[in-house]
Parts: sequence; structure tokens; C-alpha cells
Amino acid sequence: MPAAASASTEEFSACFELLRKEVRKACARHTQWETRVSAGIQAALEFAAANPHRARALTVDVRGDRQDEVIEHFTEMLGDVTPTDRFPISTDRAIVGSIATMVRSHLLADSADRLPQLVPDLVYLALMPYLGLVGARRGAEKAAHLGLVGR
Repeated sequence: MPAAASASTEEFSACFELLRKEVRKACARHTQWETRVSAGIQAALEFAAANPHRARALTVDVRGDRQDEVIEHFTEMLGDVTPTDRFPISTDRAIVGSIATMVRSHLLADSADRLPQLVPDLVYLALMPYLGLVGARRGAEKAAHLGLVGR
């Protein structure tokens, strides 16, 4: 397998700003934290599916500090909207890192078009530390009912 091309600083910055803009816009449409989390995940996966070359610049074609910058940004976003009470089963960084790993895997497998299908499961993953198993399932179902997932 050939080595991945390295994304330039300019390319990385432009792609990262586009992703942040899409996620912020999706989250801003909602007031409840659970729905904001769901909308953000949906927006990120739809961005990657629609723009795999841009998503690759943020996940596959970048290393080290730049990759950490993306993870840290979305970890902070998640922490800003979620409640402080949670089950001690996962950290926000682990949740965001797991989502990023799924995106990266699909990009490497040339199956980015299937990323939106993962939204219900990744919403469940993100909500579970805060709402528990049953609450996370309800949150994912609520997001689906509102048309946020599984479109």
C-alpha cells in the first residue's frame, strides 16, 4: 500500500474550517444537548461522506499534532454541551476518538458513502456515558424520530 500523501497546512486548515462550520451550523439548530450531539455527529459523517478527499486531509493524510487538533476540538465541543454527571465508563476524548477511527476506517476502505448509516450507533455511543444504556437508546431513537439520523 503506498504511503499516504501529506495534507498541506493550508489544505488541512481549509478542510477543518469547513467541517467545523458544518457541525456548528447543525448543532445551532437545536437546544437540547442530546439533539445537539446527534446533529453534530450526523453533520460530521455527512461531511465525510460527501467530501471524502477533505475528510482524508483531516484523518488519513495528517499525522501527530494536526490529528490531535481535530480530536481535541470535537472533544471540547462535546464537553461544552453535555452534562457534568456521567457514568465513569468513557471519556469525551475516547468517544470522539472512536468516531474518528470509524471515519478513518471507512475512508481507507473507500466506503465513505456508508458513513451516514453509522449515525444511530455512534449517537448511542456518544450518549451512553451520560444517559446509560436505556437512555442512550431513547436518545438515538428520538434523534431518528426528529429526522436527524438514518436519513
